Amino acid sequence: MDDDERRRTNAFWKISHTTRHGEVDGIEFDVRHPDLNPDEWVLENLQNNTSDYGRLPHMPFFWYPWNGEFIAADLRRKFAAASKRYGIRKSKAELSKDIEDCTPDAFIYAGDKITIRKIEKVSLENSLKHKHDENQIFAYLNIVRKSGTVFEINRPLIFFGKMSLRKNPASSHVSIIDKIKWRIFQHFHISDFSDPRFDSLIPPYPESLSSDERAYRELWTLPIRLTPTPTRFSVWPW
Repeated sequence: MDDDERRRTNAFWKISHTTRHGEVDGIEFDVRHPDLNPDEWVLENLQNNTSDYGRLPHMPFFWYPWNGEFIAADLRRKFAAASKRYGIRKSKAELSKDIEDCTPDAFIYAGDKITIRKIEKVSLENSLKHKHDENQIFAYLNIVRKSGTVFEINRPLIFFGKMSLRKNPASSHVSIIDKIKWRIFQHFHISDFSDPRFDSLIPPYPESLSSDERAYRELWTLPIRLTPTPTRFSVWPW
């Protein structure tokens, strides 16, 4: 990775996970929205893959100036050569799908601005009873050219619940234990386990508790027993 690549990577990381707006080599990004609180909803790094790897499943595939020239005819030749090399016979439909997955949704140029046009909350099954597990938010983007022309992108940028217990690429680096602790802190309006109010929240543990009640209490206090020192969530690791 050269200095320019490192600079762009750092800029994309900051925009994606901190500011939600900024500029990379003359391209402006603004994916802020009043219903997309960064403390609640997170996204993958906006610096998506090039055609050597194909699109990411949770965002549009943009081709940036630093990716070089995109030659559509090369894709068909590349897949044909790979099929021959590995002895894989693909139908026309399969080959078309491979080419589609490696074809950008839009070409981005210096002077362009990428913004959110609208959002849509998509409900999942609700067995976990928490909004971060029950929903994803689809953000549909516009590309505003330097000339003022606006292009609408149909493939959404997907935001995930920050503390979702479901596996997702945007918060996979946060452990399940940290997510459970965050939910406890949020629910009881405390900052960490050293909060003086916390002791009063733990119910007494009489011998008369049923086995189910004991199991529930053990689960509820699991983050406490697995945390050797108080944990404060004022700063998150991304």
